[in-house]
Amino acid sequence: MTKVGIIMAGGDGQRFWPNSRKKKPKQFLKLINEKTLLDQTFRRLSKFINPENIYVITSEPQVEVTIESSEFFNSKEKIIVEPTARNTAACIGLATVFVQNRFDDAVMFITPADSYITDMNTYSITANQAIEEAALTDSIVILGIKPSYPSTDYGYIEVDSDASNVMDVVSFREKPNQQTATEFILTNKFYWNSGVFVAKSSVMEREFKNYLPDTWEILSKISPLLREKQPDLEEFKSLYNRIEKISIDYGLIEKVHNLKMIKGTFGWSDLGSWQSLRDYHNLDTNENIKVGPTFGMDVSNSIFVSESKPIIGLGLKDVLVVNEKDLVFVCGLKHIGKIKEMLAELQKNGFEDLI
Repeated sequence: MTKVGIIMAGGDGQRFWPNSRKKKPKQFLKLINEKTLLDQTFRRLSKFINPENIYVITSEPQVEVTIESSEFFNSKEKIIVEPTARNTAACIGLATVFVQNRFDDAVMFITPADSYITDMNTYSITANQAIEEAALTDSIVILGIKPSYPSTDYGYIEVDSDASNVMDVVSFREKPNQQTATEFILTNKFYWNSGVFVAKSSVMEREFKNYLPDTWEILSKISPLLREKQPDLEEFKSLYNRIEKISIDYGLIEKVHNLKMIKGTFGWSDLGSWQSLRDYHNLDTNENIKVGPTFGMDVSNSIFVSESKPIIGLGLKDVLVVNEKDLVFVCGLKHIGKIKEMLAELQKNGFEDLI
């Protein structure tokens, strides 16, 4: 059966502001090395999927930056365009009808564009196992990550047993508090959701019809438009804007009965904050990360990032300093979880252009 890669690249990546902006979000940044997160994701998928069958899906405002920033997605031919961002259920539904039009019934390997993986070989092996399981069992297969600590930043997947590599999913749990997260880990039956979903397009259609029938009805009307050489874009947009804004987790995955999980032991990170860079950048003797022209004296446990002008620090501890062309951002590291909240206030106060 044909394998098709779908890379979701429509997020806004606010937690890496101000490097990540609406016009150029996190997936288009070179946070770890000289490749964007999007291009790194393409390279991973091309190890087990024909590169000609790998597509990126993003919203209309991000098409231009996708083409400009990517080594591989440098034309619209490989870009599935959402007229507007409608959350992940609409995104995956649109990708499903696209695949059905282009390939009939294929196994879809759907992944976020902004994760980071350290072990490419193990990732490929695990991905092929998930693809085979999805093809043979007509199930949706997700890749779960064994928690390394009791995080309150992720939802958790509960499985029936930790004894095998392929497990039946019992339930999804919302982001827990610290005590609950600790209890989850002690049971050895809970995993983080990597955001990777693997299923035949026919299985995705079946589950949309079961749990998001209104969404699928609209997608069925959009499907013939995708087959046209010059589709009516206004009709496409009008239909797409009628789709409910809901995540694939809430709208579908939490309700599916034939749901399986495969363990992922390939060194995964969703790069959820500036602090996550500590795992992938060399630290100096005072536990600092320095990217670009920077210098610090009596500076410890801090992060300096500059595009151009030097950052010079003296007598600082536990701070983030990011120097961009149009602004300088200074933040106590214990407050980086409030960046989204701060951006909402910036918007209210007339700083929309900086977001």
